[in-house]
Amino acid sequence: SKDETVLRLGSVKKGDRVVLIDDLIATGGTAIAGFDLVSSMGAEVLEFAAVVALPFLDGVGKIHAHKGGKFKETQIFTVVDDTTIGDAMAADPPPDTPRVVAAQDAATLAESLPGRPCEK
Repeated sequence: SKDETVLRLGSVKKGDRVVLIDDLIATGGTAIAGFDLVSSMGAEVLEFAAVVALPFLDGVGKIHAHKGGKFKETQIFTVVDDTTIGDAMAADPPPDTPRVVAAQDAATLAESLPGRPCEK
């Protein structure tokens, strides 16, 4: 696949400071495409945020190392602490787990799941 990012024409101008947001940092390729696009328009990526990063692919390290460290000072934030992602977090729920759960039943159901992946 090809790593690319798109922006609406005219949304970024020379001298702008930009916050890029993505759902996932895996290898860092899509983020790097965004950094390069913003940079090519004469703007600066002030911060980058993602919901989650997959630490075993070292996307954050690749972003910071890109082009000799051009973006090494850019702050990168994730909503999910990278160190909490493990095999248990990636596992599918048991086959009989309902796909839709009422809010009042969610805590009870979560407590009943084997392995409770959020426990340390």
